[in-house]
Amino acid sequence: MNQQLLSKLKSNPLVLQDKITRPKMIQEMDDFQATISQLVFPNDDPSSIQTDDIKCRITYLARKYGIENDPVIIDVANELNDFHKEMSITKSGQIGEDILSSFVNKSHRPSTYSFKNITLYDEAKDEETEIDNLILTDDGLIILEAKRVKENVTLDMKDI
Repeated sequence: MNQQLLSKLKSNPLVLQDKITRPKMIQEMDDFQATISQLVFPNDDPSSIQTDDIKCRITYLARKYGIENDPVIIDVANELNDFHKEMSITKSGQIGEDILSSFVNKSHRPSTYSFKNITLYDEAKDEETEIDNLILTDDGLIILEAKRVKENVTLDMKDI
């Protein structure tokens, strides 16, 4: 295994940090995926390889060498699957927030200020939450939360 790539993988901020912004997380996920791609497909362009491709290659090689039931191989395949899902959700969320921001920025209302990705911290609970868009107007405050999903969404107002 290429030691330089392995070292790069171990020092990736995605692996080392607890807190990271979504755009930074997406960049780090892309870098992480590219590094793994170079390990599994050393002769190919890493930007053209997805995590699913890596998982397929690893499981193919495991079957070829008769180690498909090895717990390490199973764990790696499961982790790659989880990583791929998380990466898809994260990128989709960023796209949704970007679409919402473009609409907000086109409004051009006087005395209106828009703030994006505001982090609020609750000291009592030691928890953070992020507001996608906070709009301050002369008439009040508007909080917008973006969701980009492929299924039906049901809101239960009794929990609000």
